[in-house]
Amino acid sequence: MATKKVPAKGGRPTNDSVSFELTGVEPKLLDYLQDLVDMQGFGGSKSAVARNFIWMEVNRLIEVHRLKER
Repeated sequence: MATKKVPAKGGRPTNDSVSFELTGVEPKLLDYLQDLVDMQGFGGSKSAVARNFIWMEVNRLIEVHRLKER
């Protein structure tokens, strides 16, 4: 589930965080995320680690012109 605040008509978009829930995640993946938290340097929580990896892939897709930069 993802939720996002929408600005009033004509208003500027906000930089507020978006809540995002993943369902159906395999226990093995959660274990790997926890391993990366424990190793340090990837993020202080499973959510932070996942967010960092998502950003890395988004940036890669921008670099290879599969996504348009915003």
